[in-house]
Amino acid sequence: TGHAPGAANARSQQRGGPPSGGGAAVVGIMSTDVVILQCLGKACGEALQMFERTHVVLRGDEGTKCYVCIGKHCIFFVTQEMDQLIRGCGKLSYLQIERAVTDTSTKRFFLLELDTETGEDVADDWDGGYRVLIDSEHRDVLLHRIGMCWQAEMMFRKYQVRKFPQAKATIGALLTEARSNEQDAIDLLKVEPFKGYEEDFRHRGYTFFLRQGFKPRAGLRTGNFIHDDGWEVNYQARTMQVPAGVQVTAHVSDPETLME
Repeated sequence: TGHAPGAANARSQQRGGPPSGGGAAVVGIMSTDVVILQCLGKACGEALQMFERTHVVLRGDEGTKCYVCIGKHCIFFVTQEMDQLIRGCGKLSYLQIERAVTDTSTKRFFLLELDTETGEDVADDWDGGYRVLIDSEHRDVLLHRIGMCWQAEMMFRKYQVRKFPQAKATIGALLTEARSNEQDAIDLLKVEPFKGYEEDFRHRGYTFFLRQGFKPRAGLRTGNFIHDDGWEVNYQARTMQVPAGVQVTAHVSDPETLME
């Protein structure tokens, strides 16, 4: 990640802890490494798009380390040995997802609200509760991929063109057990923008700070932002005028596998 005038580095996100009550909590690192995807795909019985090494906590138990895998028709939860699905919560159909809720109090957590009623779209072995709480270092990327798969599955199974249902809410209150741990509580802290900066700038899964007044160029999502008015800064007791038209461009390369 590089630097640009008026911009801060893209923020990295760290691990959190389990929620209280029903549902599941997930933390880990995402990857699209082809070799590992093939190994995990054998356990899932389906070609995979990406995975995230995680820790899943179900209904207040001690939890288990596993891999969360994004497949064509389902989300899979694979054991850390990569040889089988987690019993009782190994396979979650996209059509079981009623809505995704993004946590506004953190930069990592989001909630998948599920429809666990009996039906042809419900995975037979799902016993993971009616909601899945996920802590992802790449929340925007993961949600975007899940949303695309949900829409594709909706067209494939039900011949319906629908937008992936999403909402925003403060769901950090579900993490009472996580907050009891001092390190986890530190991880849950939200980094606020510097004075005179704003945080609502995103490009290909990264979020970063820019000075107030920057706007996307022509309203496009190209990673190019421009400040039309300029601004004043104080440097060594002197006031300096930054001219209008300053541009910031964020470049994010496509992911590469470890073999590449």
